[in-house]
Amino acid sequence: MKVNVNVLNGPALDWAVEEAEGEMHLRRYISPYSTDWAFGGVIIEREKITLDWRPDIDSARPWIATLPSGAEEMGVTPLIAAMRVYASGALGDKIDIPEELL
Repeated sequence: MKVNVNVLNGPALDWAVEEAEGEMHLRRYISPYSTDWAFGGVIIEREKITLDWRPDIDSARPWIATLPSGAEEMGVTPLIAAMRVYASGALGDKIDIPEELL
């Protein structure tokens, strides 16, 4: 099912990040990129994603993550925003997500 990356959360977002990382999805466990800094922080650092807290723009999604290319995504937490921008930068704005993850 095609879904906009800017609305992904939880396992669906983590799945998208694994897809962007080139993981094969052969294991049952999906790494918690969007909730655990030990996983997501590595990507933020490697991809040089910047984070900014801007509740004046959207109080429901106050974190803005930006790639060096200028692409931006928003999220309720810095990790969610960062993983959304990483996934959309690598895979595009709309991606196919397995329905069982939605």
